Amino acid sequence: MRIEPGRLRRRTVFAAGGAAALGALLRPGRAIAAPGWYEQAFQSVVAADPNIRAHLTPGQEFWYRPRQLLVAPADLGRVMARLTNLGYVVATGAPFAGVARVMFRVNVDIKAIVDDLRNRANWAASVPVVQPHHVVVGYPNIMGNPGDAPASLAVSVAPATGSTGSGQLVGICDTGIWADATKRHPLWFAGSYAAAPADIDELYQGNSTLALQAGHGTFIAGVLRRTAPSIMFDPAVALTPHGIGDEASVAAALASLNPTVSYVNLSLGCYTMGNVPSLPLANAIASLAPTPSVTPVVVAAAGNAGSARPTWPAALPGVVAVAALRTDALLGQVPTEYSNFGPWVDLCAIGGHQGPYVTGLLAPPDQKPLSFDGFATWHGTSFAVPYAIGRMAKLVTNLGISPQAAAASLCVGPKPYAGYGAIVP
Repeated sequence: MRIEPGRLRRRTVFAAGGAAALGALLRPGRAIAAPGWYEQAFQSVVAADPNIRAHLTPGQEFWYRPRQLLVAPADLGRVMARLTNLGYVVATGAPFAGVARVMFRVNVDIKAIVDDLRNRANWAASVPVVQPHHVVVGYPNIMGNPGDAPASLAVSVAPATGSTGSGQLVGICDTGIWADATKRHPLWFAGSYAAAPADIDELYQGNSTLALQAGHGTFIAGVLRRTAPSIMFDPAVALTPHGIGDEASVAAALASLNPTVSYVNLSLGCYTMGNVPSLPLANAIASLAPTPSVTPVVVAAAGNAGSARPTWPAALPGVVAVAALRTDALLGQVPTEYSNFGPWVDLCAIGGHQGPYVTGLLAPPDQKPLSFDGFATWHGTSFAVPYAIGRMAKLVTNLGISPQAAAASLCVGPKPYAGYGAIVP
């Protein structure tokens, strides 16, 4: 059967992997269902942001910053010359992560310009390396996502105990950490991180109303600490409290991490124009400076669109991409309907977790506000990532191996579902 790249769906993969019966037992994928209030609210935030543009051709969607073009520095001169010859008024902007930035005086069709610059017929020499400046989002916020908001827990969740993760440090590039995380959850977080003012998650949109993805980084830290209770983490802000950033903000967060991190948690990502790997994200990850004793393992969420289309940075070479599982009463651990998948995915882990969160209100339109008092349950490939890192840390603690060896060990585990990687136990 011929399958169009990027349009492969979950149940096709099960059948291809010899699990057609399993596909029949799973409920239809929520990734193609009508969006719920949470996704609709996020789409409204994106639509109202003048610094976000969307290309929405099905199967080719991506978000990007207007009036910006990113170029490999070696190609900047000839790109600027062609743009000037075509009549555009351009100037160079602030570079980042080893890429040059071209700024247009007025709004232009960035996709059409990139198409022109990538057209082999326009160049006597090699085609220049160019791309839009892509908008990056935290998962669960992505086009086609299942629309899951966190759900409040009426009871507290007890932290785990033990030495798992001792001596290991995780960089979490996300929404940051709640300013009151240690005060509200001392048994979970006391002594586990040191946050500068720039690392704080600005949760609230006035009074006690939470932004759509407020507390995302804090919840990730809780999943991590529940899986590896003695591990330390270094929070860095890459996303707004609504879960929106771009390649520049992620690169800046990566550059700010403690250079001794053993792992980097990236529960975020983007689709790119033409599915071309993100040059700035690749450069930023390659620039993570290893110390003589530590080369960080970068672990990224596969995304929540229920698609085989690669997301970045998860699909970059050398990055461990993690899909999400759920527990079925009859079948045990099975892939979730929302998780992305494909040959670029390395691991799959439980995506639904309970743990420490923040306090405040989420306000669905025309509905009673959702009240949170410090604990929540949340689902997504976002939370499969810290669970996978925690399991790597456990192998390091128990076996005395390196983080790289621990990651490699998990990646060669059982792979019962085609396109979802090895199951993290």
